[in-house]
Amino acid sequence: MVIKEAFKNSVFLDTYRHLRKNPKTLFKMLLFDVLFVASIMLANLFFNLVFPKNPETFVSLVQTSKIFLFVLIFLLLVYFLILLFIYSVFKYLNLDLLQSLEKKTKLDLKEIWKFFKLNIFDAIFVSLSFILLSIILLSIFKQQFLTFVGILFGIPFVFIMGYLPQISHIVFTKEKAAWKNFKESFSLLFNNIPSLILVLVFVVVCVLIFGAFYYLVTFIVGVTLLNDYASFVAYGEIYKGIFVFLLAVALYAILSFARAYLYFIIRRKIHHKQV
Repeated sequence: MVIKEAFKNSVFLDTYRHLRKNPKTLFKMLLFDVLFVASIMLANLFFNLVFPKNPETFVSLVQTSKIFLFVLIFLLLVYFLILLFIYSVFKYLNLDLLQSLEKKTKLDLKEIWKFFKLNIFDAIFVSLSFILLSIILLSIFKQQFLTFVGILFGIPFVFIMGYLPQISHIVFTKEKAAWKNFKESFSLLFNNIPSLILVLVFVVVCVLIFGAFYYLVTFIVGVTLLNDYASFVAYGEIYKGIFVFLLAVALYAILSFARAYLYFIIRRKIHHKQV
């Protein structure tokens, strides 16, 4: 009975209820995610048109002119900031949609610039942390131990640095200032590690279950419908396309739920701190 009541009041079930009651919001999230991918693809297309495709061309140009090296670094920085801005825009739009699951919101596009600056702050912190950790490990441990040590320190590092920007985005709904946001995000991260691990476990378990189901279905199709060469040639690519599409849909659904699940976990923790 206690377990049943706990599950009824759980963040997991609360997330499911909010998503089930708001199909239009889910569709908007899907639309923004599709537009985000399309925008990144267009940015990459432009990048490929501007920069030489052959790496040897880069080397020869740098050797010919040192100025080109600074121009290249500047253009790469601009390219990174463009990608980060695209990410910030669509992440902010989806964050607003997540907020609208709880209450009515008024989209303020002026906040995107603040959100972009927060993401720059997060990107700098993650990059410097990675460089610092690498320097420390390389200076302390011998070459033969680096693989083991890299895994040992790399897993918690990826866990922390993967979650920190996501939590800072949710905290942004309450605290806009980057430094205050950063401190509160760090506090929420380290005080809620079990809940964050639970989100990760949910994703992994769902992926494993769907993966097992996917391979079971493909095996059955392989030994029944595509059991001869002629059928494989005629319908193999069709079935492959269908399975890949279903795999993409399933992964998107899992990650979308996890995104909302994490949002409601952190929002509930923020609310408890305020009460």
